[in-house]
Amino acid sequence: KSYYEKVGNDKETKTESSSSSNINSPTWDDVRKKYVTPEVKVDAKAEEAEKALSSVKSTSKNLSTDASALANMDFDSSSRDEIYDAVKKMADSYNAVVDSAKKSSLTSISKSVSWMTDDTKARAKQLEKLGITIGTDNKITVDKDKFAQANLTDIAQRANGLVNLASNQMLMNSGRSLYSSTGVLK
Repeated sequence: KSYYEKVGNDKETKTESSSSSNINSPTWDDVRKKYVTPEVKVDAKAEEAEKALSSVKSTSKNLSTDASALANMDFDSSSRDEIYDAVKKMADSYNAVVDSAKKSSLTSISKSVSWMTDDTKARAKQLEKLGITIGTDNKITVDKDKFAQANLTDIAQRANGLVNLASNQMLMNSGRSLYSSTGVLK
């Protein structure tokens, strides 16, 4: 008998094998459980890693988009509220990158977001002048009242620094330049 006949792969052989005297022969379900199920678990882990990487790429792209909007803003003709809204939107995107990285078990993602948060912390004193603070959770907040009191020239200069930070983060998490499709550094 062929291997598939022994494990009962089709209806005819199942009837045959169930009536045969060799009761210890494995069934197709036994073979599937032993050899197929472990592969499914590996695929689930790969799928989870791919979702995490996709989330980080998506939030990084949003951060880049919001940074570009801020970079292209005409600070002289924009109102304080418009500028605040653009900075606040970028801060929210930054925080989304931090959150999505926390959901990832990929070391390369953790390292690049750690670089981003460390770089932001290095700029903390400058950002505080604008009412932007960094929390213990590495997220940034923008105090609207303090932002409204900040010098417009300082805001424009610090905004350029934020834009550069976001651009670097987009490069780090783009998946095209530094990472393979599984998030491992090339």
